[in-house]
Amino acid sequence: MGRHALGRGGLAAAVSSLVVAVAAVSVSSDGVGSARAATTAAVGTAAAVGTTEITLVDPNSDLPRADRPLAAGPTGFLHRQSGIAGLLWTAYEDEAAGTDGSTTVTVETADGVYTPVSPCASLGSHCRTAWYGSDSDLVALPALTRKSVTLWNPATHKTSTITSNYSYRALAGDTILTDRSLIDTVDGKRRERLLTGDRSILTIEEVVAADSSGVLVWDGGNLLYIDVDTAVSTKAFTNVEANSFYVQSEDRFGWYDPSADRLHLKSRTDQAAEEQVIDLPPFEIIGTPRLRGGLDGEPVLIGDWLLLPTRTRTGTAITAQSLTDGSSRTLLADADDYAIHASGDDALVTGGTGATDW
Repeated sequence: MGRHALGRGGLAAAVSSLVVAVAAVSVSSDGVGSARAATTAAVGTAAAVGTTEITLVDPNSDLPRADRPLAAGPTGFLHRQSGIAGLLWTAYEDEAAGTDGSTTVTVETADGVYTPVSPCASLGSHCRTAWYGSDSDLVALPALTRKSVTLWNPATHKTSTITSNYSYRALAGDTILTDRSLIDTVDGKRRERLLTGDRSILTIEEVVAADSSGVLVWDGGNLLYIDVDTAVSTKAFTNVEANSFYVQSEDRFGWYDPSADRLHLKSRTDQAAEEQVIDLPPFEIIGTPRLRGGLDGEPVLIGDWLLLPTRTRTGTAITAQSLTDGSSRTLLADADDYAIHASGDDALVTGGTGATDW
């Protein structure tokens, strides 16, 4: 089906398929294949600048596929579509052809198309954070054993399997996080470091955010930050409410309490400094009667903006909330529930209004 995607370059008030908001490149795909560049538009605000649109022609349905982004790296993103087996990797640009169009491939191992396993076996599963990766072009393909994980390289389509005495938890950039260690490669040699600091053992589903520099862990009351470079965990927040959302940008991290409309942030470089607490306006569903809204998915922190999948009368919208002046704007009037943080302090979301602009 026909799809469009918003390009990088700023918060943009437009509809799109897989959108990299405040970013430089974005693509969309209706399946395994390629896309062609269509048009370029400019949105004239400081927070909404030029966008690039990529279209897949000849739609065969007037209903858009469900399309869930799972991880986003510097050159492409991992996602899953309804009606298509396995996982898909879409490159932002077709480097081989030297064009701005995108290419999409199915993730395969030596055994064929990779079949996702529990707890992320289906498109709508409650997937663990960074289960397939984060902030990297490397893709993790977990096994049922949990003592090993296969890494898939989109550039070469080759795989390598990493085993450990400890159970797999997440992939933070190019670093594997287990329940007790961090595994990476230095000068071509494998390195495994035990996790130290305020927490040295991670149980299932404690990872709540991750990128190539750090990992956030919620232990049921405290929010801890794991520095990937040092393998040291530090307690950053206490008394963190259950059912909170967790955010992490290039310079800050923290948690958002939807019941109080309050965002708690700390600097990644100065965690000992006092936390920043920002009270946000309550989200309301516009119409008659006016109703209090809520979130349909995970928020994403992008610089001084918080991107939120907000509930509407007809579904979900992507709203950008300024952390500096309290203003807000709608980026996508119709969207799916999924929004993820992408490399370069960008965001990747899914949305649109139909087969011609989804």
